[in-house]
Amino acid sequence: MEGEVVKPSKTPQKKRKHHRHHKKSHSKSKKTGILCCRGKKKKRSSAKKHHKKSKTTTKKQPRSKVVKPLAPVPNEQLGEIVLVKNFDKTKPLSKEPVSPDKVPVVKPKSSKEKEKETDKEDKQKSKSKKEDKSETKEEKKIPEEKKEEKKEEKKEKDDDSNNEEKKQKWLGLAKRFVAEDARMAMNDFHQVASYIPPHVTKHNFVENMEKNRFADVVCLDHSRVTLSDSTYIHASFVELSSQKNAILTQFPLVETAADFWQMVIEQRVKCVLLLLTEPEYDALGGDFVFPRNQDFLHFEERSIRVGEFKRVEILNGWSLRVLSVSNGDYKSFLHIHHYTAWPHNSIPYNGNAQAIRQIWQIQSALRKYPPTSPPVFMSLSGCGRAGTFALFENAHASLHSESPRLDMVKCLEKIRDKRIHACQTLPQFSFVYTLLAEHILDNGFCKLVIEKKKNEKEDGKEEEQDPAMVSKAILRQMTIQKCP
Repeated sequence: MEGEVVKPSKTPQKKRKHHRHHKKSHSKSKKTGILCCRGKKKKRSSAKKHHKKSKTTTKKQPRSKVVKPLAPVPNEQLGEIVLVKNFDKTKPLSKEPVSPDKVPVVKPKSSKEKEKETDKEDKQKSKSKKEDKSETKEEKKIPEEKKEEKKEEKKEKDDDSNNEEKKQKWLGLAKRFVAEDARMAMNDFHQVASYIPPHVTKHNFVENMEKNRFADVVCLDHSRVTLSDSTYIHASFVELSSQKNAILTQFPLVETAADFWQMVIEQRVKCVLLLLTEPEYDALGGDFVFPRNQDFLHFEERSIRVGEFKRVEILNGWSLRVLSVSNGDYKSFLHIHHYTAWPHNSIPYNGNAQAIRQIWQIQSALRKYPPTSPPVFMSLSGCGRAGTFALFENAHASLHSESPRLDMVKCLEKIRDKRIHACQTLPQFSFVYTLLAEHILDNGFCKLVIEKKKNEKEDGKEEEQDPAMVSKAILRQMTIQKCP
């Protein structure tokens, strides 16, 4: 049409610009070899500049820097072995600096004076050699082997004296076990049944009653476990020996389960002894504290994750669970020893030989864990069964200590100073006596007691008694199954 104005399309303009750009880039590419794309130009140009700078710097020699002397290394020890000693090489050899005014003026020496000094030095050297020879002769007279023999003899004498004291203590206890039977535990428990430690408080227990399972089981202030955020938990530190502590705690509530796992993480706990029967565990719904088989629990209020990896049945009534506990970057493994053969307010298997054997096996298993991580003894209230096991551990430690006698009353007082309701009943107290009696009589002391009883009697025509049968009879008579 003649009247219509035809507008030029935009595409040919773009093509022209792009063509011009290609022409320019093509003209440059002949000289420099750079491609037409602008992005590639910038990248390659910057890379070439960087490459040129690196070449120039490699040609230059490195600058010499003043090396500062290193600081002295502190003494690093592994036990009693010193790995690195502290040698400070930065200090000057002379202790006191000499002032320029006090510098002596050195005069040139004559030949005669030099000869006299050389003669004196030779005489001093000969004297020092003679002294060294005399010292070596004296040292040869007393060799190192004799010194070591003397030390070993002293150690043997000390060990013999300690063993004799231990034998006398254990023999005296064996006589009491044979003579007194169950009256021994009854007389001692009446002395300590109403014991209350002096000067104790329970302010935190009263202020946090909703976190306590029982209103009449007190958690003392001076021995309670405190968390890093100062929250309250019904748990107490108890001294088992001079080198080992334990934590006695109640079975957690639903509201305090996360606090329990926070305590496990902060105290670096490696094992928990759970003293609950299976009906008690099912009635409490223990799965909110400990996860089920091959399951996980999440405590979102404290960002803690607990999972069970393995479960092993060790003996009848004793199972072992392997758990993983993680909180942020922290991750550790924990063993739960669940013993289900100990009923509430009673003793396991009525105190027979099977019960005694199992408790000693559990005790030997818990001894394998490091003493730096305290074990946790947990029962329904954290006092009856957990306190009885803590008393057993404390009494066993005092049995092997240097004290001349075993005082079960003082042992229970030490436990109750930290956990006021520990070992609540007479059967539980007598069961600890039974465990110790089995340990002593099976170490050969039963034979000594039987021989002495035979010598005391006038008639020597009696039949010989089996020590194993006698010890079983003694243990059976010592055990109190029910409260009188």
